[in-house]
Amino acid sequence: MIANQENYLFLKQCLVAIRVQRAGGEITIANTLVDPESICNRALNTITEIRNEFSNPTFMETVSETTINFNDLFASIDVLASDPAQHTNVGDLIKQIGMPLEKAVMDYPVLNPMLIIHRENLANNIRFPFDQGTLERGELTVRSALDAVKYWIESPYSEAEVMQMVLLLNVLQLTDELIEFCNDRFIEVVRNG
Repeated sequence: MIANQENYLFLKQCLVAIRVQRAGGEITIANTLVDPESICNRALNTITEIRNEFSNPTFMETVSETTINFNDLFASIDVLASDPAQHTNVGDLIKQIGMPLEKAVMDYPVLNPMLIIHRENLANNIRFPFDQGTLERGELTVRSALDAVKYWIESPYSEAEVMQMVLLLNVLQLTDELIEFCNDRFIEVVRNG
């Protein structure tokens, strides 16, 4: 399990609560009305925690390629973090992501479809580079994605749908989990020779 597991869930819950409050609804916990500003502040603090705890690809110290195409993940994050004026609805965004990543993201960020790809790529000796350029692109992409979520929280007039932000967090979580998977797998392989 990644360090951010609970943070992703909590942030998604905050986004939905913020959307409900923006639509004129009220959120109560234990019969106490929750202040909209407190939810926004907690969400912003959680973004900082996610940023600080995001998995570090330590597997780069031992390998320069993986069976996971992280550039596809980063491209999907870029699509979901894009300006809402560039697309008509979340469904259009999902179509741009493509299968099997679409299934992994829509069915909650589950690793199974990605692990199937990993096994197939491993069996067929298909590898994707993971070098300093990939790392830098990933860092920039994650930063931009979290900034997009932050903007959505801070801007009540953002055109982005809450579902777009939740899906964006799902892809970030999936990326975080896949980096941790590669850390465990590749470091263990090197240790055991």
